[in-house]
Amino acid sequence: KLPEVEQDLVAFQHLINKNSQFKVYLANPTVSRAEKVEVIEGMFSDGKKTTDISKNLFVTLAANARIKDASKVIEAFEMLMKAKRGEVDVIVTVAEPMTSANEKSLLSALKKQVGERSQIILSTKIDPSLIGGMTVQIGDKFMDLSIAAKIKQAKATLAGVN
Repeated sequence: KLPEVEQDLVAFQHLINKNSQFKVYLANPTVSRAEKVEVIEGMFSDGKKTTDISKNLFVTLAANARIKDASKVIEAFEMLMKAKRGEVDVIVTVAEPMTSANEKSLLSALKKQVGERSQIILSTKIDPSLIGGMTVQIGDKFMDLSIAAKIKQAKATLAGVN
C-alpha cells in the first residue's frame, strides 16, 4: 500500500503547488477546522481511487489544524520512500555542462561514495561563477570542489600571512 499512498501524497502536493488559492485556503486560520475537514473528505470521496490511509492522514491534519503543514509531511514521506527504494538524491553544480563521459565517470565515483546498491538520482545545475570544478550535495553532505572555492581559500591564506 505504501506506493499507492505515495501516489496520493504526490498528487495532493501537485494540487497544492498548482492551485495557489487552495494553498492559501489550507493556510487560512479564519477557515474553521470542521470546514477544512469537510473539504478534504469531499476530495477523497465520490469513488476516487485513493487509499483510506491518505484520506485519514489529511482529515487528521485538517482536524488538528495542521493541514497547512501537509507539504512538510509529504516531503518527509517521500524521503522515507526514497530511502526504502535505495534512491539517493545528488545535486551536482558545475561551471559548464558535463560531457557524457564526465557524467559517467562522476556517476561511477558517486556509486563508490553512496554504495553500489543505491540508485543515484542525479540533478545537475550550471553556475559559471564556480569557474571550474564542481560542488556535490549528497543528502545533507556538501563538498565544494570548485576553482572558485580554491581561489577563495588561497586568498584567505594569503591575507592571513600578512
